Amino acid sequence: MEFKVDKDFAESAEKLLGRLNYHNYLFDSGISLKSNCKEILDDHRELFDTNILADLDTSKYSEEDHYKIELFKVFVSNLIQNYNGSGQIDKLKNEFIKQAQDPESKGITLLNLLPKIKTERKREKRNNLGRQYSELIKGLYHNLELTIEKKNEASTLLGCDNYIYQIRNLSGLEIEGTEKLCSEFLSDTEYIYKDLLGWQLKNKLEIRIEDARHEDILFLFNSHELKDYFKQTSADKLSTRFLGEIGINLPGSITFDLNNRLTKNPDAQSYAVSIPDNILISVNRIKTAEDYDSILGELGISLMLSSINIEESFLNKRLIDSTTLQVFRALFGNLIYEHKWLGRYLRIDTDNDFLGFLYMKKLVIMRMLCIKALSYRVIYENDLSEAQQEIYGLVEKDFYIKPNENIFLLDLILTANNPYTEYKACLLESHMREFLISRFDEQWWRDPGAGDEIIKWWNKCIGLTPRELQKQTITETLSNKIVISNFEKVF
Repeated sequence: MEFKVDKDFAESAEKLLGRLNYHNYLFDSGISLKSNCKEILDDHRELFDTNILADLDTSKYSEEDHYKIELFKVFVSNLIQNYNGSGQIDKLKNEFIKQAQDPESKGITLLNLLPKIKTERKREKRNNLGRQYSELIKGLYHNLELTIEKKNEASTLLGCDNYIYQIRNLSGLEIEGTEKLCSEFLSDTEYIYKDLLGWQLKNKLEIRIEDARHEDILFLFNSHELKDYFKQTSADKLSTRFLGEIGINLPGSITFDLNNRLTKNPDAQSYAVSIPDNILISVNRIKTAEDYDSILGELGISLMLSSINIEESFLNKRLIDSTTLQVFRALFGNLIYEHKWLGRYLRIDTDNDFLGFLYMKKLVIMRMLCIKALSYRVIYENDLSEAQQEIYGLVEKDFYIKPNENIFLLDLILTANNPYTEYKACLLESHMREFLISRFDEQWWRDPGAGDEIIKWWNKCIGLTPRELQKQTITETLSNKIVISNFEKVF
């Protein structure tokens, strides 16, 4: 017996996702000044019945369909999560708007503080901005605690002890295994990270590593040489040229919003309003390397979604594993670390010093992701004050800087993708890249054959699970080996 999603459920869910994604796009891009997801979700209450999962008898279906059922369970559980916490999330998001509208804020909000910190040259001003960020977060503590409670409450409705158990039981993520890989990565890169970070801070900012703050790191790797090289971003020009060489078309269904607005979310995001014919991308530009990573990364996700045949089923359009999407985000986003790609498409002359600095930025991002993965469980299994203390200790121990734990806090609570998924995607992407290099060459990104290979993967839709990707591109167990090897080649 073949597993299919009930027609009425699929129609209602498709309508909901279209409305919800468009609403979130308008709010996150700063066009709309009110979050009202709860009202939209209320119109589709029939989708949030836990009996949908309870009544699902896996034994009726063939083993080949079991992965579809797993993804359907994840989809329904996420819907229930979103519905249960939507009112609280609306309140939290609308607080950001109140901050912007407060005459005393002088236009400073949680949404625009991070971009300001990343580009502020004067250290005293950076530190003041960091303190402002912490103060604004403290004013939202109660809302953040309620948001965590709502997530854990929804997980209880789904038969799980808390949100972490839900991720493990319903998503099938090996949390302990991922945490172990993250701890190993931090340990294996500790010496080179501390040594090179100390050198970069001393030579570029005249700051000793023992005196460095989180704000200094954010500025260091988003300014100076990187800001001088990565000044302008035209998404269409950037995308069209290199996609043309690889044989992938940039469809008109993908729309970029690169305009900066006071209340725009600083995190780049894709919004699948309608698959494949309406994919919206919001990017907050700060005119540095991060812009290119964001544009290319979200393009990787959007290209996969826009390649799906319009006649495909709801399953194939909407239930693609989030890890799979993140793999293509990483594959395209990481092109900014390919020195020959930079030379060909951005006309950047990448000498060894520049490439080393760029890879140091990547190492900082990877270590930050590991710390987030190790902190994620802490947030949902402790009260907020205890969680903050533990996160502070992790950042101080593994980042070697004076932490601003509040910068991590908001990201951990409101992130669209949990860090376990993101880290697994990073490892899968490193193997995929090695596969493409072995099948073509180091410049696989300009070979039409590589484009054909990627399109074949995309055509699998829901069938392209992380397990399937691993089977096709890896001959060994998923590990840190290739990621670490790539850093060793540069350093």
